This record gives sequence, C-alpha cells and structure tokens, in this order.
Amino acid sequence: MASGRNKRKRERTLKLGRQFMAQVGQIVASQIVTRALHLGYGIKDKPHKTHKQRRGKGESLGAYSKTHGKKRQKSGKDISSVRLYFTGNMSRQFRLIESKVTKTKAPIGFTGQSVRYGIYTHKQRPWIGISRQDRKVIEISVRK
Repeated sequence: MASGRNKRKRERTLKLGRQFMAQVGQIVASQIVTRALHLGYGIKDKPHKTHKQRRGKGESLGAYSKTHGKKRQKSGKDISSVRLYFTGNMSRQFRLIESKVTKTKAPIGFTGQSVRYGIYTHKQRPWIGISRQDRKVIEISVRK
C-alpha cells in the first residue's frame, strides 16, 4: 500500500505532466494556425495551392475561384495568395482540447461549428499537422 507521501508526490508529478502537455498542445495549435491560416503554408511548408493549381472548375480571380475572390475583395482581403482565414472562426476554434489532456498527450482539433468546415478545408488543401518548420519552432518554444 502506498504511503501518503508517495501518493502526494505521484499526484504532483501527474499534475505537472498534464500542465506541461497542455502548454505543448497550446504551442502546437498556435503554430499550426499561424503557419496555415495566417501565413498561407500547407503541411509541407509550401504555399497553399491556388484555385487553378487544384484544377478548380470555372474562372478564377487571383488565387481563388471567381465567386470567392469577389467576396474576399469586397471585404478588403488579399486575393493574390491563398489564406485560410476569412472570419477568424476556424482559427479561434482550432485549439487544445483541454478535457482530453493527459500526462502523455495533448489533443488538438476543432471545436464548435468549425469541425465540418475545418475538415473540408484540410481535404482541399492539407494543413492540419506539424510541418518540419513547425517542429523547429515548437522545439525552441518548449525548451524555454
């Protein structure tokens, strides 16, 4: 039977493990959102494919389909390169799933209404995951 001291020590270690993993998860989610949604790079550290590169149907306007390009232009957004950021909902809802953090894993993903749309955008232009560049940034951040 475990003594009270050992039990408290094990609980502290578990708590530190969960806290650390939660911090790592937040760093990873933040890095992925920055790279993919704000900077416009996919999981292979290359710019997201344009409408034409993806062999999209119909005319294009800038890097987007004509209809989406007009929508972006109207709201003052750049259309010269693909950014998976329009309203900000997807970037706000891609995060650490705190209820599932353990001392060995920190799951990240979509919450709220962005689940369907986020998965759809990933199928169109793969971006969910850790790229080589992300790995370098994450390692530096975790070591601090």
